[in-house]
Amino acid sequence: MLRPTFACTAILVTLLTITRVGTCQELMPFIDGDVTSVISGDTFFIKLENGRKFPVKLQGIAAPERRQPYAIESRRKLIEKVMGKNVRVFFRFTDGLGRVLGKIIVDGEDIALSQISYGYAWFYRTYPNELLDDDLLLYTDQEVAAKNDKIGLWKDKSPVAPWTYRAVNKIQESLEPEPLIVAQIRGNKRTKYYLRPDCAGYKSVPARYRVLFSSESEAEKAGYRLGNNCK
Repeated sequence: MLRPTFACTAILVTLLTITRVGTCQELMPFIDGDVTSVISGDTFFIKLENGRKFPVKLQGIAAPERRQPYAIESRRKLIEKVMGKNVRVFFRFTDGLGRVLGKIIVDGEDIALSQISYGYAWFYRTYPNELLDDDLLLYTDQEVAAKNDKIGLWKDKSPVAPWTYRAVNKIQESLEPEPLIVAQIRGNKRTKYYLRPDCAGYKSVPARYRVLFSSESEAEKAGYRLGNNCK
């Protein structure tokens, strides 16, 4: 993730002036807007009453990068939670992409904490000053619980954190949404194993035994298990 900067930047001074929600002297100013698109499991766009749009990044978490395992599930869950809804974003910082780093509450639920609890995001500890002390404890405890219960991405033996994935593959975070890919999970009806695109042997599942699923959770509900040749 790009290093956060304090909220007294041009973009947020503009936000505060337009929405009249506070000043940089306030501990936690906020903005209200409608969610118009979801980019990933931790980033979306909101539209203010005056029609202006701004990107928002859920502070304190990092969702899988596109092409990583569970990236689709993570994005789908965030779409389910916030898409089309009016949300309140509490913030203090922005990042190098111009995203508002914010805490989002929808129907009384902390959305970042929810993503961690589903195993669809890591708790991002690099900049702990982004979070309030109570949130630091909650996010830490929820990630430990998700790991222990092997939920979501923690089902994998050695899940790769998105910041490591970006460094290894020399890629940058993007604000461009990627079309949701359907039926990317391949199951083998004979062995009852399923494979992700990054698994060895993914392309060689025989057509006569092949069954397609839109997500790993769908495959598991159908009684399939992750193949042993997956990372």
